[in-house]
Amino acid sequence: MSTDDHIIEIVPCSQNSISHIIGPGGETIQRLQAETNTRIEIIAGPKVSITGTKQEEVSAAKEKIEAIIEHQANPDYEGEEGRTLRHQATEFASARTLKMKEADAAFAANDKQKGHDLLQEAKRLGEEMRQSNADAGRAIIAFNNHENGDSVLDLHGLRAEEAVDAVKLRLNHLAAVNSSKSSSSSVASVDVICGAGLHTKAGHAVALMPAVEKYLRENNFVFVKRGVATLVVNLIEDIANRSGSGDVEPATSGSTIEASPAVVEAPVAQSVASSPAVNVANEAKPATAVAPPSASPTPAGQKTKDSTNSCCAVM
Repeated sequence: MSTDDHIIEIVPCSQNSISHIIGPGGETIQRLQAETNTRIEIIAGPKVSITGTKQEEVSAAKEKIEAIIEHQANPDYEGEEGRTLRHQATEFASARTLKMKEADAAFAANDKQKGHDLLQEAKRLGEEMRQSNADAGRAIIAFNNHENGDSVLDLHGLRAEEAVDAVKLRLNHLAAVNSSKSSSSSVASVDVICGAGLHTKAGHAVALMPAVEKYLRENNFVFVKRGVATLVVNLIEDIANRSGSGDVEPATSGSTIEASPAVVEAPVAQSVASSPAVNVANEAKPATAVAPPSASPTPAGQKTKDSTNSCCAVM
């Protein structure tokens, strides 16, 4: 379609894909407009209207928009490396369960030595499983955040404990940056994207948001919930309170950051405004549900309890 000197393309989209097209604070849609020299608007339908003066620029914008819509419809929150490591962890878990059953049979037959050996093998497989899951968590964090700066942390694809560890690490890093008198790159807030559970498999609870909220409350961080998917942590108010109490030492990696006890959770924030061309509220990507950790092997000489380990975060 063209009007005068302008070319217009209309791309149908789902309601759920709108927040991905807009991005945090309108960041994605503004970047797309700058990269393609076009004007991009969300219109009734919902649809995406792309306006430009050159066909190649409008086509480039359309291709990028369609890629976002496709990714949202069929999201990949793990990446090839993370997916492979999760699969390895699942295989280790299955092998461990088998060894524990064999150990049960050995103890029942009064073959204590064999039972002990099988439990040792189950223990080794459990350690391999945990290591694969830890490696998978790191790979998934890198995959989902390779284009994000310090102010955005996407937790999709993680287990609850992995998500909390990732939040700790990011906040520890930024606490050190913001408390450094020589730093000129302070970060005012962090968007922690937990997701809305739109791609969660039936029967699994969405565990990321409650786990992260619990950690932030227990450590007195100032934060607000934006929409159903994102927690915005206020770092400037946190460092001000820490400075006022004399607690300004940079936190070490992996430790708990504690703010002043006077800090309380702020009221729920309204949706962040997007670019001037867009009047749709900004939300974050859908969440993953997280499988519970499995039990450790039973000590030698005792009846083992068969357990099924679900190693993968659920999409």
